[in-house]
Amino acid sequence: VADALEREQILRQPATPLKHLIISSVFGNMLEWYDFGVFASFSTEISQAFFTGGRLEELLEVYGVFAVAFFARPLGGFLLGLIGDKYARTLSLQISV
Repeated sequence: VADALEREQILRQPATPLKHLIISSVFGNMLEWYDFGVFASFSTEISQAFFTGGRLEELLEVYGVFAVAFFARPLGGFLLGLIGDKYARTLSLQISV
């Protein structure tokens, strides 16, 4: 009887509070924007280290990579979300890694 009561209490545990979900979402979003900010801040150094050509060409190539990353993340999130909903979240995670 005690074992059944424990199982019932475990099943009745409340879901993650909305406050924790909001805090973790905001933290993840801030981390993503920090990543973009660091990339933009070091764009001149990145252009000199990875691209060849004139200074303007190098910067345009770096900003091109920045633009692709900026638009690829939401597109990837949408496509991987569909895969996760239709097949399995594990498959979606494996594809993303």
